[in-house]
Amino acid sequence: MNNQEPKPEREGLNILYVEDKPTNQKVFALMFESRGCNVDFADNGQEGVEMAEKKRYDVIFMDLKMPVMDGITAAKIINEKDDHPPPIIALTAYYDGIDRSEVIANGIVDIIHKPFSFQDILNKVVYWVQEK
Repeated sequence: MNNQEPKPEREGLNILYVEDKPTNQKVFALMFESRGCNVDFADNGQEGVEMAEKKRYDVIFMDLKMPVMDGITAAKIINEKDDHPPPIIALTAYYDGIDRSEVIANGIVDIIHKPFSFQDILNKVVYWVQEK
């Protein structure tokens, strides 16, 4: 079995990370920008929707609990407005009270629970972006 870390194969992969905590944004940026990806950040779901309307992203990572607009609502709007939306992957620290079927029904393709490893994120990028 190959133990090498999967990696984004395309240079310049465009990623949107919708997250209200600056520390989490910095960690995420370090993980992906050092691997040649372009990462944009939105501080809440409303900003995420606006950014997704202006720029084409290869993948969107979305926190579920945020001020102004939550991630489920933002994902639903992005999916309604885009004929070919990018995969939206939820990142959440909340285990209880998450109805996976509701999350998926609103256009989120997968969920990663915090704390997550970079390996978790890379596996999702490889699966949802590069293998599709």
